[in-house]
Amino acid sequence: MRSFVAAAVDLIDGPLSAQAVKWTDPDDYTACLELTDRARGIGAGLIRYASVRHPEGLANVAVLDCAGFAGAAPEERQTWKIVLRDRGAVVVREFPYAAREMKVEGARLGFV
Repeated sequence: MRSFVAAAVDLIDGPLSAQAVKWTDPDDYTACLELTDRARGIGAGLIRYASVRHPEGLANVAVLDCAGFAGAAPEERQTWKIVLRDRGAVVVREFPYAAREMKVEGARLGFV
């Protein structure tokens, strides 16, 4: 995704990565919400962070401002279906095919 923002916060490679334990708590979002407020306060349009639920901790981007989207229209469209089950969910994209299973572990939903 291309983006044009004046400022961004990087929780993976930047100086805030040293405080990763705050940003990766799967149950308590307090530090993340406070950080988001501070990021907006300095005019940041994006926050890059590691996924807490994905087993490989892949990078995610939180878009805080619509200016984070560079194009006037989507560059690529994808349709995903979510199938709910008793103990989790499966998310499926038809083309190109991709599927991810998530299972409930205690009170949390995590990737398998």
